[in-house]
Amino acid sequence: MNEQLDLIDKLIMDQIKKSDKGLNTYELGKIINLSWSTTNIHCFRLQAMNKLTNKLHSNLTQRRKRVWRIKK
Repeated sequence: MNEQLDLIDKLIMDQIKKSDKGLNTYELGKIINLSWSTTNIHCFRLQAMNKLTNKLHSNLTQRRKRVWRIKK
């Protein structure tokens, strides 16, 4: 994919770079003031562009969170 990063993509990348442990989609959306679904779409697009990686985490109540990190 040879797509350019837009403003939302850059905001997402900047916030993830600031985080040591990565951020989940909900946290990212709250920080940059976007809906969960918009944030999720952009994160998956960045993953397809080979910029981000993610890992699923589960807590005791079986809720899964996808934590995003910058791909090295």
